[in-house]
Amino acid sequence: MRSLPLVSLLAITACLLAGCATTRDTQPAAPPPAAAAQIPSQLPRNIRPLHYSISVAPDAANLRFTGRTDICIEVLEATDSLTLHAAELEFGEVSIASSGGRGAQVALSPTGTEVDADAQTATFRFARPLAPGRYLLGLNYSGRINTQAAGLFALDYQDAQGPKRALFTQFEAPDARRFFPS
Repeated sequence: MRSLPLVSLLAITACLLAGCATTRDTQPAAPPPAAAAQIPSQLPRNIRPLHYSISVAPDAANLRFTGRTDICIEVLEATDSLTLHAAELEFGEVSIASSGGRGAQVALSPTGTEVDADAQTATFRFARPLAPGRYLLGLNYSGRINTQAAGLFALDYQDAQGPKRALFTQFEAPDARRFFPS
């Protein structure tokens, strides 16, 4: 393969950079879209996750697991609900508190948690709207350990001491939601 001469490479680079340059006659740039519109997601864009803390306890013998996920979120626009990706998960206690967990807890509404199996989502409804700001969302949940390569899955094998079971993960986006709400 023949390489480009250095002069040609510099000319191409200069042309590319010139396309990024602005002059005084150029119109001012349009203001950036609202923060919520900048979050890439198929979920509502009024909330942005900032940090996840995930702990899981597998029960390999019974092909089940329990988990706890704490998500530091930023609410960008007032809302009374929060929707996450979740597939084949069962929810227990759900809590949300403002200011990184230091503020007052916000109770779930009587309708609480709504799971949509087809959309692979879980929606949590609150008794009062969450104002813009930072919150800590805590979720206790359980799920199943699959026997096919999806989410957390088990493979059985034989060794010199007899049958064994190993656990593996398959975390393509649709499979990760079988392991933790996100």
